Amino acid sequence: ADTSAFTLKRKSLFVWTVLFVGWLFDFLFWDKVPGISIAIFFIVMLGAGFFLARQQGLTPARSTLWLLIPILFFTAMTALRLEPLTTFLNMSAAIFLMGLLSHSFLGGKWWQYRYKDYLTGSFFLGLDALIRPITTLIGQPKPENAEPDPEAAETSRRGLGSTLAILRGLLIALPIVLVFAAILAEADPIFDDLFGKVLDFFKIENLGEYIGRGFLILIVANIVLGVILHAIYKNHDTDVNGENKRWLPAFLGMTESGIILGSVNLLFLAFVIIQFQYFFGGENNIQLDGFTYAEYARRGFAELVIVAVFSLLLFLGLSFLTRREQKRSQGAFSALGILLFAQVTVILVSSLQRLLLYEQAYGFSRLRTYTHIFIFWLGGLLFAVSLLELFRRQRYFALATLAAAVGFAATLNIVNVDAFIVQRAEQ
Repeated sequence: ADTSAFTLKRKSLFVWTVLFVGWLFDFLFWDKVPGISIAIFFIVMLGAGFFLARQQGLTPARSTLWLLIPILFFTAMTALRLEPLTTFLNMSAAIFLMGLLSHSFLGGKWWQYRYKDYLTGSFFLGLDALIRPITTLIGQPKPENAEPDPEAAETSRRGLGSTLAILRGLLIALPIVLVFAAILAEADPIFDDLFGKVLDFFKIENLGEYIGRGFLILIVANIVLGVILHAIYKNHDTDVNGENKRWLPAFLGMTESGIILGSVNLLFLAFVIIQFQYFFGGENNIQLDGFTYAEYARRGFAELVIVAVFSLLLFLGLSFLTRREQKRSQGAFSALGILLFAQVTVILVSSLQRLLLYEQAYGFSRLRTYTHIFIFWLGGLLFAVSLLELFRRQRYFALATLAAAVGFAATLNIVNVDAFIVQRAEQ
């Protein structure tokens, strides 16, 4: 789409709306402890975006509306969950999903995005959040092949001009009025007393703070307007389709990738066979080898992070970089990948067993609960990637990763970590 053909209607309405959102941010969060205010702000910001899009005569793609379900869930949970990691993940998930909604607002193909689409989309969304409002409000060319509408153009120009004139007038008038008021206060004691009460009411001595808060409002308004404009100025999903469009050509042959995957598989197989008793010996094994529960669990979690996550990244990287034109090559690569994940699953089961032993001895903590839930979602992601590789649906690897990340954050909310720990302690 030609972004130069975009014309913003009712500029003044856009400006006043995002200024209200910026003021609301200041009102809800300045020198206050966040709580339900987070949910209120996110919901108002969403409403402002849909309202302004409607003023532009635009509606979101139907598939994009599905993103509202997790967005509203996570925003609501920010008011119901106080546990630190859960709160952080709720806010992070809400912000990320709202960015995803903005980027796919008109196209609606977010479920087809690849990893590169997330990276490039995040970059251009951040860029638009900073500079798009400036370039849009200062001036933009007329749409091509469109009949000029002098009356509409004049109305838009006057509306924005009036808005900017009001803001400039207020900024210029404020110091002038304060100077004259101070002089008049010196001339009349009654006026001086009244003027003093006005200053006390508005706390003019905090003028530096007010200026800082004013800049904060403008910054938030600029970012919100940039995100909204990113959503409506063009369809960002025109290049997203079922084809395998690559930004980096595959340069590894099946021979190289087969050696890499085969070597890692042999290493994992030897590790599992040699240490099978160590993996699944449980409490008897710990007593035999002199391990403490803490050492046993820590070593298991380290293996989980290093082996499972690195194996997933290794496979995804090789899947992207390996040439597999022939069915035989594709079949061999898939077989090696599935075998890799099968062996990693054994290590996941071992890690889970170690954590169970640790939890039985010492109970649950926040970190142990996070780890417990994380293991299941990581295992689910490995299983999903295996199925997608088996059925040649590699383009949905990114969607599977997104689902696992959102699922992990949602599970922490559903479990209610602190309540879960208390309940386990009482049993």
